[in-house]
Amino acid sequence: MEINEENVMRLYVNGTDAKLYVNDVLYTSVILEKGGLIYSKLLLMNIPPETSIYEIKGRNLQAVKDCAGIVNGSAYFDNCGNCVGGTTSVLPCSVVSESDLLELYSLNNGDILDKNLIVGIDEDTQRKWISGVTQTKGSLIKQVTISEEFELVVRAVSKTSDDVSINLISGEDKIILYFDSDEACLNNLCESTSWRQNEENVMRLYVNKTDAKLYVNDVLCKKVILEKGGLLYTSLELIDVNPETLIYEIKTRNLQPAKDCAGVVGGYAYFDDCGNCVGGTTGKSPCVIETIWDLDNDKKWSLPDIIYGLQVLSGAR
Repeated sequence: MEINEENVMRLYVNGTDAKLYVNDVLYTSVILEKGGLIYSKLLLMNIPPETSIYEIKGRNLQAVKDCAGIVNGSAYFDNCGNCVGGTTSVLPCSVVSESDLLELYSLNNGDILDKNLIVGIDEDTQRKWISGVTQTKGSLIKQVTISEEFELVVRAVSKTSDDVSINLISGEDKIILYFDSDEACLNNLCESTSWRQNEENVMRLYVNKTDAKLYVNDVLCKKVILEKGGLLYTSLELIDVNPETLIYEIKTRNLQPAKDCAGVVGGYAYFDDCGNCVGGTTGKSPCVIETIWDLDNDKKWSLPDIIYGLQVLSGAR
């Protein structure tokens, strides 16, 4: 709490507790004896002349579901576009290799690339970027080494309606990602909902043997089915870069999806409480741990404990 300064207090209430945040820091939390009540009135009391209140508002909130449909769950989409973590029992895919196509760390402010692109630096953040020189639209061609499953990551700011195109090329075939100040597009499918106008945006193009997916600021926006799957893309074209577009990063990631306990890529098999690989393609159901109460000493035994004890008595252990 800042003395003699403006403070923001947020009281968050759900069905079980109430939490007080002061200037976006959790200050205290209390358990509600009666949860899920409907509050119909708000009383504002004991306001002295030295207190200035700028705002009081209520927000009705809806709990967010994760990609597995669990309210406030921790499952998420990994770089391969799979819903992993949380209750899914699926591991995220791994990054096999990563290639920085701009290599800005080795360039200096004012360096010229391919005659029509210039390197700049943000004085406040010291981040480097490339942009077009004057009104001449710059271009750049990079050779890439890409596996059958990969991700293209682009970080950029655009303040013009002129399109900037990034083309992944495999012989006569292309995947085209282009963007301007209002939207990002995959081939001819455009998305503006999650796009931040005049701000930095992160575009992730995930490609596998069957389709290409465009994520804008970590929101899945567009998906296209590839007529020719499993192509090897060998070059990247960056074209029509204008002076009002700053590109901070272009990199590729070769991906390897995680395998479940049954060895299936992106599978849903998992180890149950008995240590067995079940679910997914195994055709096996998880074990059920039953419990038995010893009425003499109120000791709780689990079924595996009983089986182990019987094995000891029989000499099997």
